[in-house]
Amino acid sequence: MKTRAGLRTFSAKAVLSQNGRADKHKMERFMRAGDYMIVSCYGPIMYPQLPVLLFKAADPQAPLGPARRTRLAAVGSLHSANPDR
Repeated sequence: MKTRAGLRTFSAKAVLSQNGRADKHKMERFMRAGDYMIVSCYGPIMYPQLPVLLFKAADPQAPLGPARRTRLAAVGSLHSANPDR
């Protein structure tokens, strides 16, 4: 996934999980439309309330057209900078 956070853009392999009150969080395999999720990845240091856009990478094997475009997958904001999550 390509991540756009503020003015920074970087690629990362993200881990999806549910947002719970305890210190244990259930991992999710897929992003479902309409659900709230936490996306964890290693990236540059950033601070909360930063807007974040996640883009799904284009399929390089697809013929020219809409399938070759990068698509917006999710919109949100930075929750926290916590390496133990």
